[in-house]
Amino acid sequence: MAIYYTIIRPLLRESIYCLLAAFLNIISFFLFLGRSKSIDSRQVRKIVLIKLERIGDLILSTPAIREVRKNFPQAHITMIVNPYARAIIENNPNLDEILEFNTKMGILKKNYFITQLRKQDYDLAIDLDTRDLLFSPAWLLFFSKAKITVGLNNYGRGFLYHLKVKPYASPQLYGKEVMHILEPLGIRSSEYNPELFLSGEDKDFIRSYFDGMHINDSYIVVTIHPGGFYAALRWEKENYAKVAQHLIEKYNATVLFVGSQNERELVEEIINRITLKEKVINLAGQFSLKQTKALIAHTHLFIGNSS
Repeated sequence: MAIYYTIIRPLLRESIYCLLAAFLNIISFFLFLGRSKSIDSRQVRKIVLIKLERIGDLILSTPAIREVRKNFPQAHITMIVNPYARAIIENNPNLDEILEFNTKMGILKKNYFITQLRKQDYDLAIDLDTRDLLFSPAWLLFFSKAKITVGLNNYGRGFLYHLKVKPYASPQLYGKEVMHILEPLGIRSSEYNPELFLSGEDKDFIRSYFDGMHINDSYIVVTIHPGGFYAALRWEKENYAKVAQHLIEKYNATVLFVGSQNERELVEEIINRITLKEKVINLAGQFSLKQTKALIAHTHLFIGNSS
């Protein structure tokens, strides 16, 4: 049985994927037969980007967004994201418009979304998603009626694109993998540092919070996010407690734990392992994602599991 799960089953799965990819690529050939696969950047007026993956994936895709703006400075750039991730790209000067697409909404709402998308008459549509079998972005861009669509061809996932990008043979830096998708457009960059932007309202909120908690500039403030989408991504609770304890004892730091409401219990379990609890605050579920961005920006150190 061990041989089946370690060798035979992965080989069968890979073979099925390869056969499926070949079949879909044949379909792709006929879908785009006679349609242009080249693009004149001077004629690109409207661009739509799509990224339906999670928060961390979107953060690490911001360098690619920056490069699209740099190469199409006059274009109107729209981005489609999951509603819960919208705060990550709000106030981003490289975008003109943000649209929300909830993959869990009903078929009628999805059809309406596509209808509105088609009315925009996009010149260029780019799928920045990287997961092998996430087909929603590919279908959205295909039905958007954009003149040119670009995306990663993972196991045939790109059969709905004009320009299919071959993925790297082995895993790379995530920012590099996303930037790779832009190469058919002549866009190449090795600048993978992500960037987030804050609103004045959120900056004021954090200043007001610090004033209310009597945290002034003389304080060393550390933000910790011990959560993560998968439990396997998370560092041990005991280790976070030890780090927090060390920062408090050695630097007299104030430690702020952040996260979603669902992670509040996790944070409490960590705090219960810390002896100097008066220097620790559980903010899990208390701040919005936008406010958490501003909080991290106003603290000296951030520690977390995932981007």
